[in-house]
Amino acid sequence: MQIDKTTPFDRTMSVAGDAPSGLAPVAGDAWRTPTRRVARQVARLAIRKFPRRFGLFEMLALSSIELMRRHLATINELERFRGDRPSLSVLDFGGGGGWLGKTLEMYGLADRYKVTVADIELADTPLRRPIARIVTLDPDGGIPFPDNAFDAATSNDVFEHIPAAKRAGWAAELRRVASAQVHSVPCDSADGSYRSTETDRRFYSWYLARFGEEEPWVTEHLAGVEPTLELLITLFPGATARPIVNADVWLASMIARYGSHAPLARLRFALTYLLRYRRKERRPPYKSAVVTSLVGRQ
Repeated sequence: MQIDKTTPFDRTMSVAGDAPSGLAPVAGDAWRTPTRRVARQVARLAIRKFPRRFGLFEMLALSSIELMRRHLATINELERFRGDRPSLSVLDFGGGGGWLGKTLEMYGLADRYKVTVADIELADTPLRRPIARIVTLDPDGGIPFPDNAFDAATSNDVFEHIPAAKRAGWAAELRRVASAQVHSVPCDSADGSYRSTETDRRFYSWYLARFGEEEPWVTEHLAGVEPTLELLITLFPGATARPIVNADVWLASMIARYGSHAPLARLRFALTYLLRYRRKERRPPYKSAVVTSLVGRQ
């Protein structure tokens, strides 16, 4: 990929505070509702240690259980890497929507991170702390920052949406701009311990039967070739992989998310999860992994 590494094409320039001048708040921003404010205060008072296991707070804190689960996995790894350092600069690749920033704020970690969101579509991304900069990417270009511009690079369920022929190029760009890497990715594996494609097919069949139409994200997964764990380790040499979620637990949570919008449905599934599914969370087969290389700048 040949790009001009000296001139980032920021759509919105970086800001220091919560409310940049001249920018209206994002409509329907879920992390600013009264319920989310209460959740943030609870997190700041009660959650002191990372890594943290997915639990009742995570089940109730964000609108999507799946978003919360994979972003917690990412934050656990970032906190391992941050250690005693006061803050980290992070490139959130494909992070349109700002969910990494929202989740960091939910845990009271907004002052410990300076996040740059880089994606091809950023319409719903709020420019609020810890998100300091928003950059539009050219899907046929590269990442418009100099070498080692960030302490760490992250992505959350992005690589399965990148065409297989372009994955190595984007991975090389991420390694170029940040030595530490944290990527949550649905994947398959040669030994069958990761079974993302099979699980997506099961969810696709359920969704089609229930609603009479295709679910767009899973349809996109199945239209391409989902990454394998072996490929991901090759893309990020020296990386290790930790499972994020058991495939059956992921399927149950997705069916709970889409199956009912009754007021108590979320709480009912949260209790079912704690009583029935949590003990399966870390057993194979898995749906996704967080692939991590935490060798950072000195």
